[in-house]
Amino acid sequence: MDEIFITLKIPGQNGMDLKIPGYMTGEGLLAIAAEITGRDIPVGAKLQAEPIGRILENTQALDSEGVETGALLTVI
Repeated sequence: MDEIFITLKIPGQNGMDLKIPGYMTGEGLLAIAAEITGRDIPVGAKLQAEPIGRILENTQALDSEGVETGALLTVI
């Protein structure tokens, strides 16, 4: 199992550095973010990935979307 280190940014909060499995989906990461922060993440929220420079598909594994260690994922 390959793990990746990412920074997750939720609007109105500081970024969180997380170590997650690469096979995690965007949906899974959003669910964890809601649990960690105690905040509601709106249904239909997406992740903007940098340095990839695009919005990710929530149902795809992050590593298959090209997310690598050091990526910044912003909830939009």
